[in-house]
Amino acid sequence: MQGQNGQYQYTPTDLLEFFRSPFASWMSRSHCDFPSHFQPDADAPELMSLAAEGARHEQRILAQFQADTDDVWTIPVAANRVALTRHAMQAGHAVIYHGALTTNAFLGVPDFLVRVERPSTLGNYSYEVWDAKLARSARPEFVLQLCCYADLLTSVQGRSPEQVTLLLSDGILTALRTEDYFYYY
Repeated sequence: MQGQNGQYQYTPTDLLEFFRSPFASWMSRSHCDFPSHFQPDADAPELMSLAAEGARHEQRILAQFQADTDDVWTIPVAANRVALTRHAMQAGHAVIYHGALTTNAFLGVPDFLVRVERPSTLGNYSYEVWDAKLARSARPEFVLQLCCYADLLTSVQGRSPEQVTLLLSDGILTALRTEDYFYYY
């Protein structure tokens, strides 16, 4: 969550935090508003280990995409990340890694944007969101996050992705029809 002059921009992670615990979300907002008064707890070592394993899982998937196509475009962490993502989408790259999508209220960085051959305002193609998760099955909070990414993606390409995909830790791809879950979001 980022706040400036009473205006806030949330992330899908903030949405998940609210889903799990409105109190934790309120504390994060208080920390944003009064950083010197509210300090978040340090991450537990087991959570840091789990996060590191999740990053390795994501890197394995990235390596597989790179083995499958030579058109994987990585968006660097930069001030103009959203513009770089839009440019990569307009160029029609097969896979965009860590692209940034935004609206006034939300900023999201899905793991992968994967090109599909369905027309959009970009041309004869559009993108779908694929997200790596260190889990063996889809959970409601994952679907909520994917729907938020789909909403952000719709604002760029002028059409909702037909599906969103989870790349689970056991190598299983779980494709979900966006329309089936979007109104839950």
